[in-house]
Amino acid sequence: MRAFISFIVASTFFALSPLALAEAGSDESTKTGTPPPPALSHSHTEAAGHATPANAADPAKFYMGAAHNMRDKRIPLGLSPEMKHHQLTNMRAHMAAIQSITGLLADKKFEKAAKVAHSQLGLTEEMKQMCGMFENEDFKQLGLAFHNSGNELGKALQTKNMKKSLRALNKTIGYCVQCHEKFRQ
Repeated sequence: MRAFISFIVASTFFALSPLALAEAGSDESTKTGTPPPPALSHSHTEAAGHATPANAADPAKFYMGAAHNMRDKRIPLGLSPEMKHHQLTNMRAHMAAIQSITGLLADKKFEKAAKVAHSQLGLTEEMKQMCGMFENEDFKQLGLAFHNSGNELGKALQTKNMKKSLRALNKTIGYCVQCHEKFRQ
């Protein structure tokens, strides 16, 4: 079970990597509204193929991120440097919470995992205000959906049903993937 949960976390980090995200491009179905989160798979990155220094025009620029930025078709949020830092800090805290939850799930500590889900991923008043600060309506809606799924995850964890908990965790992570596929800072 611990290996399976570690796989979920590793898959999430791979799916959120800058190269994988740039390779994924944008999905026409996510340009309007807030569709349900995608299932976690690597098919979107495998289908696109990975750029390597051998097929990059200038390997030095490739490694410095120039090639990555030219291919990045995601919607920019136009954040100030301060807001970028703040947003990255929040997203890193969310990933740390997901890591904590997976470890607690592996140890079958459902109540502790539920507390983490509610307090660190759930839709608190602070998170509502934070999501409301962004100008892009789709981004706001995805943020609110993510935090609502954190509350749903907490409720699923309280049932102490592993399958239900993992499905709820998959849904929460799916919102991370969907947002990172669509938007960039």
